[in-house]
Amino acid sequence: MTEPSGPGHVVAFWPVWTRTLDAMVRSLARARSRCRRCGTLLHVDLDTLRGKLGGSAGLIDRTDPCTVVGCTGTVYYLGAPATGAAYHVLIDDPALLVGVVDPVATPFRSRWHGMITIGTTPSPAPAGIVPWPGADRRRGDLA
Repeated sequence: MTEPSGPGHVVAFWPVWTRTLDAMVRSLARARSRCRRCGTLLHVDLDTLRGKLGGSAGLIDRTDPCTVVGCTGTVYYLGAPATGAAYHVLIDDPALLVGVVDPVATPFRSRWHGMITIGTTPSPAPAGIVPWPGADRRRGDLA
C-alpha cells in the first residue's frame, strides 16, 4: 500500500515504460546516460543492460560509473518512449538532481521541468529566406 501524500511527501507516478528494463525493451524505448562530471552523453543498449542487470531492474534513480577513460564521475539516465520523442531524466529523488544539466547546461528544477530533446538544433534561417509559405517577418512570424 502506498503511503498517503501530503505537503511534505510527494508520490511520483512513472509511466509503465520507464519502470523496468523489460518494460523499456518491450515498448522500444530509447535510453541515454550522461556523466555528471565530464558531461558525456552516451547511447545505452537496453538489451545488453537487461542481460547484465536482469529485466526487473530499472534506470530510475540509478547511477553507475562513467565509462569514459580517465573520468571518475557517475552517470544518470534519460529515457524516451520512442524514436524522436523527448528524453526524460529518470530521477525521482530530488537529492540526485544535483549536478544534472540538459545539453545547454540549464540545471533541472524537477523531473518534469527536465524534459529535453536530444538531437540537432535547427539553424535560424538567413535573412531574406522564408522558412514556410506565408511566413512574414513584418507580421512577427519570424524572430
